Amino acid sequence: SLFGGFGGVRGGFTTDFGGAGQPFGGQRVSTAPATAEARLDVGLLDAYRGGPTSIRVGDKSLEVTLPKGVKDGAKLRLKGQAPSGGDLILQVRHLPHPTFRLDRDDVRVTVRVPAPLAAVGGPVRVPTLDGDVEMTLPAGSSSGRVLRLRGKGWPKADGSRGDELAEVRLTVPETLTEEQSGLYQQLLELETAAASR
Repeated sequence: SLFGGFGGVRGGFTTDFGGAGQPFGGQRVSTAPATAEARLDVGLLDAYRGGPTSIRVGDKSLEVTLPKGVKDGAKLRLKGQAPSGGDLILQVRHLPHPTFRLDRDDVRVTVRVPAPLAAVGGPVRVPTLDGDVEMTLPAGSSSGRVLRLRGKGWPKADGSRGDELAEVRLTVPETLTEEQSGLYQQLLELETAAASR
């Protein structure tokens, strides 16, 4: 149930048989078992961590070991595990994640920050593939500012890792208390006065 339906090479399992008018006079020709291909849908964090995962092929269950950091589109070959007895090739497909987005070897996230904190700066929690980390947001940060966490991205073939790019998105309360409304009004008046100088 984790991957799409099987298809033999060129869309179906192929077996060659002789017949009337065929060069082998109706005798069955022995061919190598057909290779089958299927899609293996994998959660992004599961692909990052790697490790064993179970899949069902026909009426049997197989355990596949995902390499750590397996990339979207990578192909895994399971020798002799196709229904015909040939090799089964699984093409990995990353499932969308609500927090992380891959950009080649970099990971992108969005960090929602209250507007007052963005103005004065301070600590913010940023999600990474290895868990949340705390960063210091510089004062005067606006929406769209990108913070780079070096070495927190996707694993590379050489053993290093890409970076994580955290994009700041400012938030304001949907509803304000009377005190909050008064403070925001004071801030607006201060900004208006500063702009008119």
